[in-house]
Amino acid sequence: MKVTLAPVFVAATVLFLAACGSGQELDAVTLTVPTMTTIANAKTGALVRCGSVGAHVPAPGHGVAAMGDGAAPSSSASLQLKRLGNGSLVVTCRR
Repeated sequence: MKVTLAPVFVAATVLFLAACGSGQELDAVTLTVPTMTTIANAKTGALVRCGSVGAHVPAPGHGVAAMGDGAAPSSSASLQLKRLGNGSLVVTCRR
């Protein structure tokens, strides 16, 4: 399987510019599989989507996980959101 880092880099750059650069809270985001990133300003309850799954941002100090089984193995994904005490959000999405 050939893995390219370009989509991950683009997604991380967009998130940085949208969430960190503007100083505004993130309302919703869609990421490509696989990815791991940290979002500085994520609004509690905002929707994060990755592959075939989505989850809502938990309150600070909490985490949430979601798994989806798409029609094809390439569309299946697992998503983990971990909200740190400082309000930043760690997002991990895998196939």
